[in-house]
This record gives sequence, C-alpha cells and structure tokens, in this order.
Amino acid sequence: MKIIKNCPSDYNIANTQTIQIGTLNYYRKTDNKFIVDPFEGYGHHVFESGEREIIIPEKDATVITKGLIVGARVVIKPGGRVHGGLWSPNVYIFCCSYVQEPSAELAASLGYDSYYEIVDPTLFMQKVQQDFMHSVRLRNKTIREVEVIHVHGTVEYQTERDYSHSEHRSPSDLMIHNLFRKPTISPVHEDVNFATNQEYRFVWILIEPETKQILEVEDDPIRVHNVDDIKQACKY
Repeated sequence: MKIIKNCPSDYNIANTQTIQIGTLNYYRKTDNKFIVDPFEGYGHHVFESGEREIIIPEKDATVITKGLIVGARVVIKPGGRVHGGLWSPNVYIFCCSYVQEPSAELAASLGYDSYYEIVDPTLFMQKVQQDFMHSVRLRNKTIREVEVIHVHGTVEYQTERDYSHSEHRSPSDLMIHNLFRKPTISPVHEDVNFATNQEYRFVWILIEPETKQILEVEDDPIRVHNVDDIKQACKY
C-alpha cells in the first residue's frame, strides 16, 4: 500500500516551493464537496462499565473543556452507561490517500489532476516540522513554549459517529480517536462516499509543556517552505 497526496498540479511537490498544511476548521468549512465535513473531529462516545466500576479520567481527575484545564471526574457504577459528545480542538492536519497504486482516476474523483507519494511518513512529519514552527499560529497569543505530538495513520469509516468504550480512555485519547474516524457518507452531500478517499492522515498536535493542554490553532492553513528537505520523504 502507498500513501498518495492527490492535489492540483501547481501544488505537486515537484512543482511548488511551499506545502500547505490544513486545519480541522479548514476542512469543516472548505467548499470542496468531496472533503468538506462540518463535524470533522467530532465523536459521540458511550462509556459502559460492564461488571466493574470505571472512573473518567482514571489518573488525575483532570479534563480539558473549551480550551481550559478543569478538575472533574465521572464515576460509572457496574452496569452503568454515560453518553457524551466530544470535539477535537482545531489542530494541523495533512490528508492523503492510502491505496495499492495511485491513479489519475482517483485524483480526478477528488477534484484534482496530480499526485505524489510519501514513502517515509515519519521522515515527512519530521521534515515538515523543521519549518513548521516558523509558521504556526496559536489562538492563545500568550503561549511562548509548545511541544508537538506527531500522529499519522489510516482513517476508519463507519455509518455514524457513535463510539462505545468499555475501558478508561482519557479526553486526549478520545480527541485523537475522533481524528481518525469518519462516517462512510458525507453528512452534507449524500452523493459523496468518504470511504472512497481511503484516507491517510498526518496530524500535528501542539501542547503546552507544563499542563499538557492541547492548544488550538487559528483556522487558516499554513505553508511550510523547506520543500527540498521534505522531498527526501517523497517520490514524485
């Protein structure tokens, strides 16, 4: 299987001096009907305790809500069930396809006329980040120091955004879980089947080093400029 970036020919890594890194909010609002998803990063979670009591969160009784760290916990008694919706904070994301072989047909089905391959996903993320921090735009302008978590992998598709859990999952774990789950059919365009995208995602999550709080970024995509370095991870 290959990780393929479908794109306009002007944005092919062979032809450009910059690479655009999007955000969740960008994909929630884009006018491209093949990828727009206003519920990007959202999941409805159901926690079932089964035969034992579970506590959420289990370790430090801390959750993240509306960008703030607050003390809280939920105790689910044996046989109990708790429902809750969770949005992932706005983070940086780069979307590709995971296919046996690239094709002009797949690119065209997404509205593009070109593609290239990412042959080393870990190196790709590292090289992007070398220029990344010069372009990052945080919502909170008072933050002076950040750490970056790299996550990449395939997207799983299902009929709805309901997820069940019988074990403890931290809020941060669930937010990442949401980033790699999507509905099979677009919630706004019934003729669009998301599963045909066979999506593979790269996600950069910025956190505050001391509190480990996930930091939201501004809505607009950013551009990184060290394309010659990034090409080391690509085939084009």
